Amino acid sequence: MLSIVAPVYNEASILREFVARCTRAAEQRDLPFELIIVDDASTDDTPAVLAELARDARVRPYRLPSNAGQFRATQAGLRATRGTWTVVLDGDLQDPPEEIPRLVDALSGAAPAVLAVLAVKSHRADPMVFMVGQYLFHRVQYALSRVALPRGAGTYCVMRRAVARRVAMAELAQANLAAVVAVAVQALGGKLAAVPYEKGPRYDRSGRVGWAGLVVEALASLAATGALSRLLALKAITLSAGAVASAGHPRARVAMLGVGALAATLAVGVGHRTRRALAGVRASDPGDG
Repeated sequence: MLSIVAPVYNEASILREFVARCTRAAEQRDLPFELIIVDDASTDDTPAVLAELARDARVRPYRLPSNAGQFRATQAGLRATRGTWTVVLDGDLQDPPEEIPRLVDALSGAAPAVLAVLAVKSHRADPMVFMVGQYLFHRVQYALSRVALPRGAGTYCVMRRAVARRVAMAELAQANLAAVVAVAVQALGGKLAAVPYEKGPRYDRSGRVGWAGLVVEALASLAATGALSRLLALKAITLSAGAVASAGHPRARVAMLGVGALAATLAVGVGHRTRRALAGVRASDPGDG
């Protein structure tokens, strides 16, 4: 079975189209499938629309009692899956459901060591400030991460069941799904593959997360891959070295030593907290398969 998981929040106006397109895409492959729509405590007509769509037994709606955010809503969907493979995509039509067959084909045609395939954005029209921020994020991720994560990877992906089970165990409030998938694949000793796709705009041309949410998600993702703790440790070393070189400027020396000590403390704290949050993702689990 193929499981398709999509978290949604106040998307009642496009749910029928989204489910119809996912269904048509899944039917292109000779596999039984289930479509798990996780309602992240929507306040519009999403529950009523999902109840209507659930007349198709392949559509399985789940409603969370309170708003948990995209990542935790996705985890709730992953815990409910019954499929051997799981596709995850946004429920706002930014991730075209028509790419589902291509993702499934990429995983079915890959070597057994490939445990997940990430859809990587090949092009997207975004504001310049967003593109600069994204560039800096990926530069830090590439330079300091403990896992290999393709640039442009986000929510859209397909993964084997063992990976899905581990991602569902991450104790993170927010994160880029691709980063946690990469950690799980590494823990299982497997490999990642990627296919390019063109991400579209939201159907209503508005943002849902906001700039603050994007920054929090970026920091959480850098923490999950180990890049943030390494960046802080590198900053601590740089400031300490600068303090030694500032022997003739006592105030500057004290300031740099203080900030360096703070960066070192944060590096240790972030590393410890991340290890605890991802303990289930990285643990040895003989039940994987």
